[in-house]
Order: sequence, then structure tokens, then C-alpha cells
Amino acid sequence: MELVYALEASRLPPPSVRVQPLDAVLWERINREGAFFPRERVEEDERYRQPIPYAVLVFEGKVWRMRRKPKGGEKRLVGRQSIGVGGHVNPEDLCREPVTWALYRELFEEAGVRAKRVRRLGLILTDATPVERVHVGVLYLVEPDRRPVVREAEKLSGELVPRAQVEAEAEGLEGWSRVALEALRGINLYSV
Repeated sequence: MELVYALEASRLPPPSVRVQPLDAVLWERINREGAFFPRERVEEDERYRQPIPYAVLVFEGKVWRMRRKPKGGEKRLVGRQSIGVGGHVNPEDLCREPVTWALYRELFEEAGVRAKRVRRLGLILTDATPVERVHVGVLYLVEPDRRPVVREAEKLSGELVPRAQVEAEAEGLEGWSRVALEALRGINLYSV
């Protein structure tokens, strides 16, 4: 049984279609006021939100984009493209900042990289789909230490693409990736 970290949705701000600021009080709340639950208990219970570190990887000025395959863990997102690397906070991530610890673990598990530079951009808290209504994303911009690779080729495919190409093909992105892409406007991707 997989255990995932979640907190009461009422402890978070209202949903928005844009990345929201993440001040010190809210950051502390997200990292300290949750608990671990069986994943099947909170995956469809909208009284809870599961914090997800959601990292946009930028390597040599290009964005890492992945496509979810049918064997991926989240059936509701199959076929969608993502510019976010991330996943659930698990018990092994428990520390003062479990969301950050989960970020580093997920970067290696999913893309085979370690973070060279990290910039936290804010909170993704949307409610357009059932998946979005039970998760909350912490958006990061990450420069990895090397070129990302897909570590779970049966679940994902991936490639580095120019930001202009991601923008031109944005209709194929999952919801959080569209929100993240909007947040990247005006950010120089060579200066994570």
C-alpha cells in the first residue's frame, strides 16, 4: 500500500488559473500540517490535496517535455504531454521540507538528474479536472546537472525542445503544464 502526504484542502488558498505566490507561512503549512494516507483514500477525496513538487527542467536553454504512455501510473493523464517532473511525497521524504526532499528524489527517479540550480516559482492550485482537485503543485524551475533521460521508458517518453515549440504545441499539454508555461513567460531560461 502506497502512502502519500496530503493536507486538508481548506488549509490552502482558493484555486486559480495562474501560479499563486507561495509565502513563508503557506510554505510552512504545506510542509508541516499534512499527514500520510493510503493513496487510494485521498486520490478522489476532494477534502484533501496532495502536494506535488512539479519541476520544469531547463537544460542548455531547452525545456524537458514528456509524454505519458498507457502503462503510466496516472490513468487520467495518459497521452498528455508534460513539462513538469514530479510526484507524490512519500514517507521516505519526511524531513523539515518533505516537498523539497520529494523534488530531489523525483528528479533522479524520473529524469536521472540531480539539481544544479533550483528556483521555486509558486503554487499551482487549479480545479479544472478531477486530478487537479486532489493535488496541489509546488512549481520549480530546475537546471539539472546533465541532460535528462527517461528512466521509466514503459511509462514515459521525453525530449528537450525549445520553449517556442512547447508554446506552439501547448494544446497537447496537461493542465498544470499550461499553467507552468504561462508562469515561465518573461523568465530567461538560461538563468535559472
